[in-house]
Amino acid sequence: MPLKEITDRLDEIFGLTEATTQKVVVVYSGRFQPAHRGHYETFTNVLKEFPHADVFIGTSDKVDLPKSPFNFKEKKQIISKMFGVKSNQIKQIKNPYGPKEILEKYPEDTVYITVVGKKDAERLGKGKYFDFYAKGDEEMEGYPEKGYIFIAPENNTLYKGVPLSGTVVRDTFSNADEAEKEELFKTLYGKLDKKIFKLITSKIKLDESLNEATKLGFSKDQQKTIATYLKKLGYKSIETFNDSVLADYEDFGETKSINIERGRRDAYSDKRKNGQDNLTFVIRGENEDYPVENRWGQKVDDLDAQIKEMLELIKGSM
Repeated sequence: MPLKEITDRLDEIFGLTEATTQKVVVVYSGRFQPAHRGHYETFTNVLKEFPHADVFIGTSDKVDLPKSPFNFKEKKQIISKMFGVKSNQIKQIKNPYGPKEILEKYPEDTVYITVVGKKDAERLGKGKYFDFYAKGDEEMEGYPEKGYIFIAPENNTLYKGVPLSGTVVRDTFSNADEAEKEELFKTLYGKLDKKIFKLITSKIKLDESLNEATKLGFSKDQQKTIATYLKKLGYKSIETFNDSVLADYEDFGETKSINIERGRRDAYSDKRKNGQDNLTFVIRGENEDYPVENRWGQKVDDLDAQIKEMLELIKGSM
């Protein structure tokens, strides 16, 4: 048997190839605020794992300061310019786990595979729609009925001994001097591109006042109170930070999220323009310029009382 026939047969047995009758679409979704080398390493690993699939990067146009300062056009510019990813592989989507903007262009027997980290994989795997991807499985269903989870390899990229993340990137660019910013940029992208450097530093610089504002944060006890209440309401994947509590829940197969922060923003609650998928509640910080207030702008003596009022509003929003 000729060598090519042997290798083709092995590909059919051990991986998804062009010999597979079903089309396969793989989507690596994320916030990419901003995209960095760790993200690109994940993307290249996915390309190697699925050499015959259509592989895309999916991200939204959502801007939510201070943690999401880049819109879709800016994220696409960074990814294509710094990593050479083709522009037609970078797609704007609303739902990271249901990228209909990509899938609706394919026949319904197309296999859909989402690329996620271990934590998200555990959460998604508990639902009814997603199953875990098994290499060589020849009986996968089309995307209207079923999606498949591929767990991305852990990102081992470090910056000054700390795992690289969007939070590390934003904090460093917000507080570092010019030399340290350039050092970080070279770590993220391997070279200094002045145009992209200016884009990233200018966008994150705009958020410095908000970054300072949210450092007020919740106490550990307040975080625990909020998390416990959200669990009782059915929210899942609850995370606590030094400045906020973030939780997700599923509604009719779509993932929705709520973000609770303590800072100085004017808004108390905000239902996003792109539907009711995301709901942000903000607790005002207590200082001489911005006393603790309720949602009507009235002073309240007890921050915990304000939190209780906010939680009741969340209950009423579900």
